[in-house]
Amino acid sequence: MKTGRRAFMQVAGALPAAAAASSISMGVSAVAMELRRSHFQPLLGQNFSVAGEAAELRLVALSALPHALQSDRSFSALFELSRPGALPQNTWEIAHPALGRHAVFLSPSDAQGGLLEAVFNRG
Repeated sequence: MKTGRRAFMQVAGALPAAAAASSISMGVSAVAMELRRSHFQPLLGQNFSVAGEAAELRLVALSALPHALQSDRSFSALFELSRPGALPQNTWEIAHPALGRHAVFLSPSDAQGGLLEAVFNRG
């Protein structure tokens, strides 16, 4: 079946709206939240879960990046791992009741793999 450009554009234009409506009805935000230092600050010392893993992360430090013009948008978060070495460098889905779930790239910050760092660099 041949479809004209106008019909295609009408259907294609409706798809994002339909997708957003369906995700909202399921309780999932259609727009990803930009994590900021101010979101993490009140959570210092609290635990984060890691999807699919028995290990937990405890937020131990937040630091501004030296070149950052906006320290709320560009910062590093240091997490202590409940089981050192349990999580290799990778993108992991972390969760906290106050922040929800977010995919974050974590890399070891010490030789034993007990500390993991996430760097949020947005200019």
